[in-house]
Amino acid sequence: MRVCVAHATMLAQRGDRLQLAWQQGGSQRSDCRTNSLLGYPYMPQPLSRVAPGAGMFVGSNSASETFRQYPSLAVLAMEAIATWSLVEYSMLELFIELAGGSKEKAGAIYLALEIQSAKAAAVAALICDCKKEHRDLFYCINDLRKSRKIERDKLAHWMWGRSNGIKDGFLLCDPKNLISAMEPFRTVSVNLSNIATVKQSVEDTMFVYKEKDFSDMIAANQQLSEYFAKFQYVVSFPPLDLDNTVYESLLAEPAIADTARRRAARGQIPPTEAL
Repeated sequence: MRVCVAHATMLAQRGDRLQLAWQQGGSQRSDCRTNSLLGYPYMPQPLSRVAPGAGMFVGSNSASETFRQYPSLAVLAMEAIATWSLVEYSMLELFIELAGGSKEKAGAIYLALEIQSAKAAAVAALICDCKKEHRDLFYCINDLRKSRKIERDKLAHWMWGRSNGIKDGFLLCDPKNLISAMEPFRTVSVNLSNIATVKQSVEDTMFVYKEKDFSDMIAANQQLSEYFAKFQYVVSFPPLDLDNTVYESLLAEPAIADTARRRAARGQIPPTEAL
């Protein structure tokens, strides 16, 4: 891989900024570690558990009505979606770094791949030329990316709604699950003997997203983007992470270390060579 002098200088300057941020941003990093944000432990709960029997509004215009009714939550929801673009841009920069040569051509090739899985596969193909320990590190970060993407896709593709019984949260539901849950109402097979069961099955498909859920997603996306930026520094050419400081800092991240252990347990990384 080759990189022009100007690009190497830019990466070196970026590395200096990153190292300064790591030294000065201790409190933020500590919060991320304490909450294991990339693991996203504060999963939204189903409506049937948060407020059973509270009722719900989900339909063609429910998203617009919900956003108007709770504008502060709407802003957080949009930020949770928007910050995912940081992750996608970090992947683009990593691809350009690994590809070498013309940044414009490499960027055009990457952006021509419309499916995210194809873009990730393109980056993974270039990772094969890296050291084994760097490949293993990338696979751990990429596992985190895949996990976070699932949560992002819910915001982008699920149906939005609200409940009068919940004043501090939105409802989101997978359309596929909602179709099957609503089937008894379509076939008029609901009666006094099964109404409670049918109603709970519908509530089970609705998940309540509150301020903390969105805030955690925002922080997790930002942290994941930082992981990719640091990894780009690690695999840069000419080498910039000469003393492995950045590499070791990534290994020390709890989310990455946990992922490495899980990969080792599944046999994806031999335990003796786990990160």
